[in-house]
Amino acid sequence: MFFSQAHAQAKTLSEAQCLSEGSTGIPTLRCIETIVQNLLSFTTYIVFGVFFLLLIRAAFYYLMAGGDDSKVAAAKSTIKYALFGVLVFAASYTILMVVQLLFLGDPADPAVPSLFRLKLN
Repeated sequence: MFFSQAHAQAKTLSEAQCLSEGSTGIPTLRCIETIVQNLLSFTTYIVFGVFFLLLIRAAFYYLMAGGDDSKVAAAKSTIKYALFGVLVFAASYTILMVVQLLFLGDPADPAVPSLFRLKLN
């Protein structure tokens, strides 16, 4: 369900034109960019899917706590750690964007290789 959209945005190595010329099909260094793009796209869907499932689980535990303070605390802890995980993921993504901007240049420039170019079709 979620993975079909992530897979639709993934590029194959031949689509990314990173294979060497000729019939050998040996990957070049441009393939690293494509592989990292595909991994980031896939992990984004995984992280937000896990976050959503943890929120549902915590909400269920919170509703079924029945006034038990330890169960309520466990549910709140699950929500807190789920939010913390998403924030860490977002911070790491932001750090990678800053590194790209500083060392590779403006990602809006088509001549600059981008690990994070978002393509909405």
